[in-house]
Amino acid sequence: TFIENLEVNDDTLETHLALGGLLRRRGELEKAVVVHENILSQARLSRDDMLGVKLELARDYLLAGLLDRAEELCVQLSQESDAGKPGSVKRESLKITLEIYEREKEWRQAIEVAKQLATGEGGDHYEKAISHYYCELAEDQLAGGALEQARESIREAIGHDVNNPRTSLEIGRAHV
Repeated sequence: TFIENLEVNDDTLETHLALGGLLRRRGELEKAVVVHENILSQARLSRDDMLGVKLELARDYLLAGLLDRAEELCVQLSQESDAGKPGSVKRESLKITLEIYEREKEWRQAIEVAKQLATGEGGDHYEKAISHYYCELAEDQLAGGALEQARESIREAIGHDVNNPRTSLEIGRAHV
C-alpha cells in the first residue's frame, strides 16, 4: 500500500530505490520487482534515473531467476545507454547479461559480451574469462566430434590468455 500510494518524483525516488534494494537484499524479490515496476509506471523521471531504475529491475529479475526478462531488459539498456563513465548503466547491464549467458552456458554470446567489457576497465579479467569460454566451447565441440572446430576454439582461447592452464588440458583432449 505504501509503495502504491507514494508518488514517484525526484524527491521520493531515493526512498523508492532504497526500499527496492532493501527488499531485494532480504530476498523479497516479488516486492522489489513491484517497487521498481511502480517507479517505471509513473515515468516522470529523467532519462538517467529511468535507466538506473531499469537496471535495478534487471537485477531483481536476475536474482528471481527470470533470466529471459533480465536478458531482454539488459540488452535494451545496453542499446539505450552510454558507456562513457565507469559504472555506467551500459557496463553494468553488460555484466548482468554476461552472468545470464554464463548460467545458461551460452558461450558464444558470453564471448561477444565479454569482448565488449574487455575494452574498458578490468579488461584483463574479461580476456581471461573469454579464454575459459573458448575452452568450454572446445569441450562441447570435442564431445560432439567436431575436432577441427575444437582446435580452433583452443587457438582462440590461447589468443586471449596465453597463460590459461586449461588450454593445455584441452589441447591434450583434442590430440588424443
